[in-house]
Amino acid sequence: MDATRADILAVVVNRDSSFDEIDTTLIALLQQTNNLRYAHDMRQVDQALLQQQTPTVILLTDEAMTRANNTSTWERVLEYVRQGGTVIAMGRFSSFVKPNDIKPFFQRAGLDWDRGTYHRTTLELNRGAIDEEIARELLPRYSQKALQLKNVRPEDMWYKSTEASVIESAVFAPESAHDPGLTAVALAKVGKGRIGYVGDVNAEQGSDAVVLAMCKQAMN
Repeated sequence: MDATRADILAVVVNRDSSFDEIDTTLIALLQQTNNLRYAHDMRQVDQALLQQQTPTVILLTDEAMTRANNTSTWERVLEYVRQGGTVIAMGRFSSFVKPNDIKPFFQRAGLDWDRGTYHRTTLELNRGAIDEEIARELLPRYSQKALQLKNVRPEDMWYKSTEASVIESAVFAPESAHDPGLTAVALAKVGKGRIGYVGDVNAEQGSDAVVLAMCKQAMN
């Protein structure tokens, strides 16, 4: 395997999530510089973790891993993370996950992350949380409709609201969306590895850049 290319496993179990249709730009970008393969059930995830060469990154593109009947696989994935792997919840994860499943899911990883607000607003890059080389590949700010998380440590927030952030709606008058305790983009250390979250539901260009950057960081 080319050591310069990350081996990325995209977990796509919920066919209703339309990952292959909505995230076509991201998929093409990932394939340009990485080896991208798919797991369509938990058995295939388990098999990938048993290989001598485990994936560099596992993308959770939908909510399947949060289901109670998949807890045993999630525990195996977490062991992979603790040994140095990277997992990113992204794509349609935030659209399909049940609100009450978010906290216990991340708690198993030792994270306090929980469901925050859901709306469109503009978030700004938190340069203090990101290596300068990685930050250069990200948009300084961008608008996204996203399920944000609360209880994320400031140093794990890749993007955050500012005093200028407002709820962006075509129907209602703008109101402040500034909350320092919320983020739609996070990456936290868990053991020797990392767990990331991208709450954008619309596959924005800025979010594509985030996923690519998190995959690149996993190579370091």
